[in-house]
Amino acid sequence: MTLKEEETTDNNINYFEIIFRLVVMLALVFAIAVAITYFDILKLPGQIDPRYLIVAVMLQTVYWCLSTYSWQRVLLQTTGIKMPLKECFSQNALLLVGKYIPGKIWGMVARVHQLKKFGINVNSSLHATYLEQLNSLHVGLVFGAVCWLMAIDHEFRWLALFFSLVSLIVVPIWHESIFRVLFKIVPDKWRDRFQVYTGIDMPVRDYLLLACLYFMEWLLAGVIAVFIFIVMIGEAPSLNFSWMLIGSNSVSMVAGFIAIFAPAGIGVREVVNGEMLLSVLTITEVAGLVILLRCWSVSTDIILGGIALIFRKGKLINKSGIV
Repeated sequence: MTLKEEETTDNNINYFEIIFRLVVMLALVFAIAVAITYFDILKLPGQIDPRYLIVAVMLQTVYWCLSTYSWQRVLLQTTGIKMPLKECFSQNALLLVGKYIPGKIWGMVARVHQLKKFGINVNSSLHATYLEQLNSLHVGLVFGAVCWLMAIDHEFRWLALFFSLVSLIVVPIWHESIFRVLFKIVPDKWRDRFQVYTGIDMPVRDYLLLACLYFMEWLLAGVIAVFIFIVMIGEAPSLNFSWMLIGSNSVSMVAGFIAIFAPAGIGVREVVNGEMLLSVLTITEVAGLVILLRCWSVSTDIILGGIALIFRKGKLINKSGIV
């Protein structure tokens, strides 16, 4: 691929437009927070302890590194190519910032274009994305549900834990059969798209190894949410509530992803998270928490998108011989 072609591909991605959307969304979230605070609908922290924010930033950095490594492992498993971590980081950024565009698939589409530069065809890219999304959402849902059920001492918590563990073995074994059934009932115009997924090789061992990586990602995301809650109230919550928040955070993020009509799951994620926490928090505390979590999410996505933009533009400058 020539430099001009690569510049065209990057221009089609339009990082600046995506980051602009992120900044606008963050500004709107802050404006809402200021408005409802002014009218005494909720109380946000007057003074923020920087120690908890520093810990949250460190955990977020570890989360990004782990997410980058997980994507590298997915690509290695599906294509046999070990992608440089720097490229994996950039491709992950495309996925994260792309979720702010309605439909949520544009980050995936842009990532497919990036993978073509390394000789990875479209079908292989789709296989990798499918495995990544299936494993991540599967683990996030069962992990979040089990944590929440355990925290509230639900009578079916142990049964849920058992079926969650069994599902990690059943899904990679039966996923082809499920798609073959779908392939028979979907309209003709969709069959070619579904046919791509009927022949995906998904060994149980590899699926479980990836599940371990995504388990750590979801756990880190939940722990970050706990530290944001500490920033809000100024003291550490109980261990039981921490697990409850970790669980509700995971389930709400999965729900937000599934809601393709909501850019970045905005609104859906907050409602689900709030409903799962209303039994132990007041409506004021829930509102303050979900706003802070959304501010954190958008802020970190802006930073990640900015870093990826520097990576991509820096690479083009180096190739052009300017530096």
